[in-house]
Amino acid sequence: MTMAVTKFSVDNFQWLSLSVIIVLALIKLVQRISFSNTFRHIPGPKAYPLLGNCLDIVGKSTSEFFKFVSEQCSIHKGSFILWVGPYPKVYFLNPENTQTILSSTEYIDKSLEYNLLDDWLGTGLVTSSGPKWHHRRKILTPAFHYNILETMLEPIQRVAEILVERLRDEVDKEEEEVLKGFNVLDYMKLAALDVVCETTMGYYLGALKNLNSNYIKAVQIVTEISMKRFMNPLLQYDMLFRRTEQGRTYYKELAVIHDFTLGVIRERRQLLHQKLSNNEDESEEKYTSSSKKRPTAFLDLCLQLPELSDNDVREEVDTFMFAGHDTTAGVISFTLYALGHHPDIQERIVQEAESVGFYDVPPTVQTLASMEYLERCIKESLNLPPPCDRRQLYQPLKTPSMVVPAGCAIFIHVYEQHRNPEYFPEPNRFNPDRFLEKFKHPYAYVPFSAGPRNCIGEF
Repeated sequence: MTMAVTKFSVDNFQWLSLSVIIVLALIKLVQRISFSNTFRHIPGPKAYPLLGNCLDIVGKSTSEFFKFVSEQCSIHKGSFILWVGPYPKVYFLNPENTQTILSSTEYIDKSLEYNLLDDWLGTGLVTSSGPKWHHRRKILTPAFHYNILETMLEPIQRVAEILVERLRDEVDKEEEEVLKGFNVLDYMKLAALDVVCETTMGYYLGALKNLNSNYIKAVQIVTEISMKRFMNPLLQYDMLFRRTEQGRTYYKELAVIHDFTLGVIRERRQLLHQKLSNNEDESEEKYTSSSKKRPTAFLDLCLQLPELSDNDVREEVDTFMFAGHDTTAGVISFTLYALGHHPDIQERIVQEAESVGFYDVPPTVQTLASMEYLERCIKESLNLPPPCDRRQLYQPLKTPSMVVPAGCAIFIHVYEQHRNPEYFPEPNRFNPDRFLEKFKHPYAYVPFSAGPRNCIGEF
């Protein structure tokens, strides 16, 4: 009798447990369907349950993915939605929608994809949100004061001279080798690493001269893998990513980056402490590429903030190394590419440089500020590469054309917005003179984003 009661109790418990699981699953399904339905008013390509648009995305190269998104931009004007698995991504394509989110002080949280950078950058200025972001932005803004940026001209000039030598070596090769061409982006990345490393850490890396540096290789590898993770939804799951060959390589090279950065920070902190204790000038030899006075490095300014630990400083230094070198290299490379196809524009730049004495003496801030045509060329270059700002919505967003529900990421597709003929006539033509006039909309041109969370490096 007891055994029968026990069996009856076990059976009841099993059925009860199964019923609870089924009910909870149904509730979750209903909630999911209800959530998905809130986005039905936003157009987009056909999405499948659970998979979303993954079949259109996974496995594509960067160029193939970009082509797919461009096709959707042509079909769906203004905005559209992509589902990366169960996660909705809403693309904004016009300045009216862009202004709604960028001008707000409420929608300042970066999209969840930026969490993929946490192991590398921690929660520094680019990836942090809420009170931490507000605090970091406030205390780091003085590091970008105009007077400090002026001290960086000397290391930039030195790196530029080395870069010209390296490019001249390529041009002076045998004719057959020259005709094969070379990838200028490779040199620009090395030059940008040299500049950003010296102005950020006060440390001369010598990337253009020392191609075998473990730190240089690590930065390049980790940057490349990070971009692949942004593109591939499957690699965005840490448990899966860590078990892949790319994941193992990523964390191996990441350790090299962190060891290098922390080593420089600790040694720099010790030197600054000695300087204060002994009231004497610190040794410059190890940290600069010349005997002249080292510029005010971003690292030094961070070390003067008592609320920042070594790991806090590392977050910010690694953030600016990542955010500064890759983007800068891309813009410079595209500028050179565009000028190579427009010798008449090249000639105008040279004439302007000669007229202000650029080639006669080392350039000053005043000299550079007087080169208005060169500035317009750089702005036009910033207009053409494909940046994309991303924000996470934790509350609904009302735009001029619709209400975007909470729970999605907003992708501000700057590349497409900068090709809107209404604001950029002949958008695919390299035309620096378009910047002689103001744009019809204040948020039409946003290469550095805009609003309270614009790029701190814009000046």
